[in-house]
Amino acid sequence: MSSAEALFARVIMEIRALINCDIVYLDLVCFETALAHPLLQRLCVREDLQRTYGKPGSWDEEMEGALRALYDITTQMGVPWISNAAHLPGQASVGSLVVVPVSSSGGLLGMLVCCHTQPEFFHPGIMHLLQHYLATGSRRLLEGLIELYGESCVRRHQDTSAQFLQEQHHFLALLCHELRRPLTALKGYTELYMTYGDDPGAQEASLESLDWRAYLRMVQEKTQQLELLLNDVQDVARVSQGQLRMSLDAVDIVSLCRQMIMPEQERLEQVSPGQYRLSLEVAEVAEVAREMPPAWVDPERVRQALANLLDNAIKYSPQGGLIEILVTDHAPYSGSSYFLVATHTERERPAEDHYLYVTVHDHGVGIPRHLQQALFRPFTRLEHDMHERVPGNGLGLYLVQTLVEQMHGQVWLQSDEGRGTSITLALPIAPMPMADEKTPQPEYRQPQRAKVPAPDEIVLHMP
Repeated sequence: MSSAEALFARVIMEIRALINCDIVYLDLVCFETALAHPLLQRLCVREDLQRTYGKPGSWDEEMEGALRALYDITTQMGVPWISNAAHLPGQASVGSLVVVPVSSSGGLLGMLVCCHTQPEFFHPGIMHLLQHYLATGSRRLLEGLIELYGESCVRRHQDTSAQFLQEQHHFLALLCHELRRPLTALKGYTELYMTYGDDPGAQEASLESLDWRAYLRMVQEKTQQLELLLNDVQDVARVSQGQLRMSLDAVDIVSLCRQMIMPEQERLEQVSPGQYRLSLEVAEVAEVAREMPPAWVDPERVRQALANLLDNAIKYSPQGGLIEILVTDHAPYSGSSYFLVATHTERERPAEDHYLYVTVHDHGVGIPRHLQQALFRPFTRLEHDMHERVPGNGLGLYLVQTLVEQMHGQVWLQSDEGRGTSITLALPIAPMPMADEKTPQPEYRQPQRAKVPAPDEIVLHMP
């Protein structure tokens, strides 16, 4: 029993002995938030805390419903509710009942319920004793609330620490798994060369059948996988320490996307000929035809974010097909089922004329609605029947969201299971130069200090 529970139990025992009552029941609740003590308000948001003490085991939901109605009456009146001929649901043995609001100078602390089998039990003398005790007993209940709040904070810290350790262990297991795959291939090809490549006279027939150039390409590919993985892990470390650097500049987003698509399409043709097709579409909505304005971003970080999105789109489109990139100067999610992914719950929707929008859309397996929020947490992957066959470390979408927010942008998501996924990056437009400036000199905006969000900080907002 915790110190708070022991204190509440002692108060209940003293009241029972003082008025010789059959049942004394303490309920730390107040349905009128404005009247509740600030400590009680904080405790009421925690669903894992016990709030009832001395509750009889025979009281069911119907009985509790009746008491809740009495709580409302007592809270509004501000005085005890007394019934010396109580008729409560399923409680024929209750002859008298009183509900007393317990308060301190800061507000209501809860409700005290006393029951007795004898009718007409709560006469003025008994009520005078009870009120006299509560004049000092309420301070002890407040002490109990303080203890309970402190214990709650400790438990919450322990839970957070345990969850953090669990996520670390999960990440390390994923990291070891992802490192082992390319390292195993590198070890195999190295041993193959050490066995055959360094001895021209050994097993000439076997040597002739070996395609060394293909093996070298495989070694190069596995080395690149290791490099990308280590870069992602390094970026996560920088984010957690607030050391992620941004070099913002005016960038032609259309040109950047075109530069990314061409080599990626060539790579896909080598790996999976004819299976995937990448497409770039530029859509402008403006009263006067004009060029797409530049974005005020770090071009390397935009490439990194788009590379992660394209990689996910390819990996989770096992049947192949069309993967589209749409660049537009108006929000493509207007009136649709897009969600805003943000690390802060009070994030407002941006003004459309201040942003460019880059959407990566695939026709793959999609993301179930209940998993969409979790996927933007670090070290989290999509649970799918093809999960084990798809390489990845659960950092891609987290880095996309973090990088875009560091550039003062936003990430929007729309996905349905089995119908593909669309992820839109809202990137800020570069500031216009002053009329008397010969060379555009956009004002540098210092990116905000980043932090690794707690699991419940990343939220999805319906527009």
